[in-house]
Amino acid sequence: MKARFNNQDDALFPNQFVNARMLVDTEQNAVVIPTAALQMGNEGHFVWVLNSENKVSKHLVTPGIQDSQKVVIRAGISAGDRVVTDGIDRLTEGAKVEVVEAQSATTPEEKATSREYAKKGARS
Repeated sequence: MKARFNNQDDALFPNQFVNARMLVDTEQNAVVIPTAALQMGNEGHFVWVLNSENKVSKHLVTPGIQDSQKVVIRAGISAGDRVVTDGIDRLTEGAKVEVVEAQSATTPEEKATSREYAKKGARS
């Protein structure tokens, strides 16, 4: 992509570049999880999901867009599913885990990214 800028004070030089993020679309009703929960194995991408007894099961997922903190999951889990974000390397199918509540955050943005539940509504 190329862009043109007014450069009357000659602050910009030829062939300079910039890394930019551009919102091109908004995904409605997207399931979003922390990137720490997304794993890759022989079968493809997966997450560990907790059931009501705090036992884990591996769910194959189809990831979508992601950034450094969160990833959209296009298929494989639903909004409200609880996913494991820490201690993943020691898990086996059916293992019982201890759920540790997320620490309270100070800003609304931090609260939105620190939960361990899949959420709806993501921007791409």
